[in-house]
Order: sequence, then structure tokens, then C-alpha cells
Amino acid sequence: MTYGLTGGIGTGKSTVARMFTDLGIACFDADHLGRQLLADDSVLQKKISERFPDCYQNQEIDRARLAERVFSKQKDRRWLESLLHPFIWQKFQNECITALGPQQNWCLLEGAVLLESATRFDLAGMVIVTAPQKIRLQRLRKRDGQSVAQLKLRMAAQMNPADKILHAHYLIDNGGSNNRTRDQVAAVCAMLTKEQGGSA
Repeated sequence: MTYGLTGGIGTGKSTVARMFTDLGIACFDADHLGRQLLADDSVLQKKISERFPDCYQNQEIDRARLAERVFSKQKDRRWLESLLHPFIWQKFQNECITALGPQQNWCLLEGAVLLESATRFDLAGMVIVTAPQKIRLQRLRKRDGQSVAQLKLRMAAQMNPADKILHAHYLIDNGGSNNRTRDQVAAVCAMLTKEQGGSA
């Protein structure tokens, strides 16, 4: 069984993913899988270059230019998601076959737009990571160096946090200390393991 792990930018979902990994849970990054596909898959490259010729240079996809293009137009973003996400899901399933041991009956798929996407992955449930906007902005300014105004625009382009929570089967508040977050991850891990018939 695959559970989604998502949250708005700056909530620290990658940090939470590493905590699950430390507990022995296989966690796959959908965004990383997508980057690999954009770099390696000639079929995808051809389709994208035909739609966005200005985003294909020197025989490769210019991911920064592509991101700027699709996030400014919802129609283009939806088109790219409908093209890319089935490939991501297939690549994820292939990697699961080799990565999961015989005793592992659930894993996590981390992704930024698992809820926003019109293309749905086959997920058993959602683990949502949250954090107060002030803390998210602090993290993002430190990481990306963008202005508060720019970051708020990026946040506004994503699903409202309150709406995200409505889709949550499990919530993890990553607005406090790492130890506090780690305790929540351990509790969710135990509940999911028990839900899948393992020993909590």
C-alpha cells in the first residue's frame, strides 16, 4: 500500500520523509522521479519540446524555464501533469519492486502537488505536513533567498492549507522542534504499520 506525503512549500515534508526513512520506511520522492524522467526519457522530451520549444535547449529540457512557464499558466501546468504523472507512477512502481523487502507492506510517496494534481495517484491515504506561515517563510527565505512577496505568490499558487487538511488521514505539525516532529512521525508510523497488519 502506498500513502502520499505532502504539504505546502516550507512545511518541511522532505525533513519528515527522512524521519520516516530513519524508521525503516521506504519513501520515494515523486518530484525527484519527475526530474529523472525529464532528463532521461526521450519520449517525454519530444512531447515537451513540441509543446514548449523554448524550454528545450542543447538537447535537454530547461527545467527552470519550464517551471516558470507552467506555473504562470494553469492550462500548461495541467497538460504537463497529465503527461508526466503516469510516467512517474510507473517509475515509482518499478523502483518499489526492487527497493521493498518481503516484510514491508507499505511505503510513502512524497510529492508537492499530490492533492492539487488532476492526475491522481493510486494512494491508500494522505499524510499531510503542516507549519505556520511565518515559519514556512523563514525556512524558504533561508533556502531560496527570495523576497517575502515572491514566496507568498508561490504559496498562493498552491492549495489552501486549510483545504489540504480536509484531505488528511494523518497530520504532522512540523512547526516546532525536530524532536516534537520526530515523535509525531513515530506515532504515525506505528499507526500505519498496525493498519497494514504489522506490529506497531
